[in-house]
Amino acid sequence: MQINQYEIWIADLNPQIGTEAGKARLVLIIQTNLLNAVPHRSTVVCP
Repeated sequence: MQINQYEIWIADLNPQIGTEAGKARLVLIIQTNLLNAVPHRSTVVCP
């Protein structure tokens, strides 16, 4: 799966933390493509 900076994706934001809505939401990928190309378990997004 290719993830690119500034793309909009649907992400499952479970488990719920605090007052956040724990459900599928649109998110904007804000992490640079250089880091997105490296295999890891997280990507920085903005809900």
